[in-house]
Amino acid sequence: MPEERITALAAGQHGVVTHSQLREAGVSSSAIGRRLMSGHLRPLHRGIYELPPFGSARAGEMAAVLAGGSSALLSHSNAIGLLGLLPFDPPHPVHVTHEGGSHRARTGVTFHRTVALDDDDCTVVDGIPV
Repeated sequence: MPEERITALAAGQHGVVTHSQLREAGVSSSAIGRRLMSGHLRPLHRGIYELPPFGSARAGEMAAVLAGGSSALLSHSNAIGLLGLLPFDPPHPVHVTHEGGSHRARTGVTFHRTVALDDDDCTVVDGIPV
């Protein structure tokens, strides 16, 4: 059942899924459109959606990382806060570092490019690549 796969996926991503993930779960583009129109999906970025219940504390950060692609990591002050290194009130925009070329601008996200990231430069905290 696509619904069960979507729910399980979203649960591990702070309620956030991508268009590609929905398609891979068996949801058609027209069904995604109907879910958006009915309020069963809320767009956060182009091709990035939040499922109800809306309002996960980390949904914005997870959405920003997903918008950055497979090499993206939460970075800068957002990473410091998530890692608990300093007292932190999430800033806007969300900072995301990724390998390679440029990304389209996304409201509320600042992308930073790097040439390469070593495995020991990266970790996962609360399901978010950092």
